[in-house]
Amino acid sequence: MNNISRRYILIGPLLCLLLTGCIKREPELDPYPQWTHVWADPSESAITLQWKYAYSAGNYSRSPVSLVVPKRIDVYFGELPSDLTLYKTLPVTDTLLQFTGLISGKQYHFKVHLITDNPYYSYSENVMAIPGKYNPLKPVRLPADITTFNKNPIEYLSYFQDTTKVLVGYWGTGTFLHNLKTNRWVKLSEQAGYPAWSKSNTKVAIGTHYADIKSIPASMDIFDFDQSQDSLRLIKRIRLPSSWLAGYIWSQDEKSIFLDIPIPTPSPVQQLFVANDSLTAPGSPTRYDKYSFVWLDENRLLLGGSTSLNGGVHGYNAVSHVIGATSSDPIVFNLSKGSYESLTDHPQLHEIGFPTPIDQASKIAYLNSVSGYAAVWLYDMKTRTSRPLTTRLSNGSLTIHGLQWIESHRMLNLYYSDYSANTVVHGYTIPF
Repeated sequence: MNNISRRYILIGPLLCLLLTGCIKREPELDPYPQWTHVWADPSESAITLQWKYAYSAGNYSRSPVSLVVPKRIDVYFGELPSDLTLYKTLPVTDTLLQFTGLISGKQYHFKVHLITDNPYYSYSENVMAIPGKYNPLKPVRLPADITTFNKNPIEYLSYFQDTTKVLVGYWGTGTFLHNLKTNRWVKLSEQAGYPAWSKSNTKVAIGTHYADIKSIPASMDIFDFDQSQDSLRLIKRIRLPSSWLAGYIWSQDEKSIFLDIPIPTPSPVQQLFVANDSLTAPGSPTRYDKYSFVWLDENRLLLGGSTSLNGGVHGYNAVSHVIGATSSDPIVFNLSKGSYESLTDHPQLHEIGFPTPIDQASKIAYLNSVSGYAAVWLYDMKTRTSRPLTTRLSNGSLTIHGLQWIESHRMLNLYYSDYSANTVVHGYTIPF
């Protein structure tokens, strides 16, 4: 071995040590506590406020870092989020505070502040709740073998207006129709996207996207109701000019579908004509997310951000609560003007999930986490007030499969499963 080779053998490890590229370093641990959850559970004339804190994950036994123990917990309380006053100071061992003698139907706001010796590492979280009497949810009849017929995770559930048939979309295997009377399954499509029903409930569109520029194009399957077979019949499959697809909805005349192809951005609302597969853009592009499309009236569409997940985003996962992604607020698209309008008059409709119009769009049901957990709320477009329809849906994470208004029976149905146990599917009719 020559001298040059010896030098490289010696220099190589030294350089590696100097640049720290060959040393596996443990990630730096944060010694300060952080909130993992703050939530407010309402009941009649009362609210129970609870909280938890923890430290970031890591092996503290092998670290010289000492955990910082919080000094106290300050609880703030008020009727307006901008006017909260210190209500009580508690030791860090406390995890619950009961508020009684409250007025049912009124908003109450809370802030729980975790105080440490470093003001830059003192965390707080805000929640809101409305006390009241909540009626029990009525179970919906689901297919008995909904989780054994197909082992793949369920994405979307949607019932027919007569409630005797249901569409079930399974991840990676497609959409199936189940007849509750005959207990028969029929595969309709290789796609498992969101089922968008037409105004007359005689047509349904199921879209899919691949979220990959190099992949095959996204597509839209168009079905018509076949009365003779009491089932759906595939009319056509329309290929889209991109592998990306966000939200979509039928037009009022049921001749076209409004949709969003989000890549490239900014993107316009586009109109897909079913008769000839043509695409037009009735408005200018915008950077607002358009993952859900909801008709507010004959001319205006409510466009939801990525947290609304009423369209091309599969599932609706959230850790301990319902909002699990960053997105822009909802916005209104005025079809006749081809322009976008803000929702400044309706601040409660920001950051909502599965917006669902009921009573001819005079009200909007949606999922919200303003109380620290997933619950269904109802917003009145006329009075501009919102109220919860349910209390906490689960103690853990959820996957929402649909929030559906069935006009023929005047029923608001919610379908979801526990994220930690996707084999357990729940369906409820929500009284309002």
